[in-house]
Amino acid sequence: MKLTLKMLPFCLMAALLISCGNGCSGKSSLSTTELLNTGTRLAKEGKWKKAYDYAAVAVKKEPGNVSAQLLLALTLENTDKLPRAREAARKAVELSPENFMARYTLGRLYAADGKTWQDAVVQLREAHRLNPRDVSVLLLLADVYFNMNSADAVSCYNQIITRHPEFMANKQNAAAVWNQLAVIYTRRDMDREAASCIRQAYSLAPENPHILLNFGVFWEHIKRADRAAAYYRKYLEVTSKNPELAAKHAKINARLAKITGH
Repeated sequence: MKLTLKMLPFCLMAALLISCGNGCSGKSSLSTTELLNTGTRLAKEGKWKKAYDYAAVAVKKEPGNVSAQLLLALTLENTDKLPRAREAARKAVELSPENFMARYTLGRLYAADGKTWQDAVVQLREAHRLNPRDVSVLLLLADVYFNMNSADAVSCYNQIITRHPEFMANKQNAAAVWNQLAVIYTRRDMDREAASCIRQAYSLAPENPHILLNFGVFWEHIKRADRAAAYYRKYLEVTSKNPELAAKHAKINARLAKITGH
C-alpha cells in the first residue's frame, strides 16, 4: 500500500502556459495569446471541454506554439483522451526539447500508463535536469520507480528528504515519503531500514490509515502477529466510517482472523 504524493498544482501549470503564450498573435479576431488565456481560465474553472475548443483553435492557428500544444494536451487529458494528449505533449517536446513544462507534462502522461513507465523516466529525468529545484518532478519520478519496483525510487526519496526541506516541513508530506521508503525496504527484506522508516512515518501521522495498514503489514512481515493485529485493528477503527472501504475491511478482518487464530 502506498500513499499518493501531491503533484504540481494546475494553477502553476496555468501560470507557465500563460507566460509562455505571451507575445503570440494570430490573424483571426482572437490572437493566439487571447485563445490561450481564455482556454487556461476555463481549464482552471474545470470547464475542460470548452477549454479544449480554445486550445484546438490555438494549435490550428499556430501548430508550432509550445504553449498551445501543452494546453491542448491538458484539455485532452482531462476529457479522457489520453493517447491524443500524449501526442500533443510529444509535439511540445519536439518543438522545445529544453522546455521544462513540456518534458514534465509528457513524463506525467507517460506515468499514467503502466506500459510506458520507462518512457516516463526518460522525460522526467530531463525535466529534473532542466529544473532540479522542482520537488514535483522528483515525487513523480520516485512514484514511477516505485511502481517499477526499482531501487532508484530510494535515491529519489532521499533527494527529497535532503534537498527539499520546505516540502518535508509539512508533516503529511514527510510521512508519505517515509511510508514509501518503508514499503520499498519491506519488499526487499531490509527489515531494520523498513522499521526505522515506518516509525518515522507513524510519528508524523499516527492516524493516517495508509501508515497504520503498512505498520501492520510490516509487523506481520517480521512475524510479530501480536503487533500486526494491533495496527490492523487501529486501521479498522480509523476507517470505520468509510463504507467505500468495505471490501478492504473484509480482507483485513480475514487477516486478523488468520494471524490471531479466531
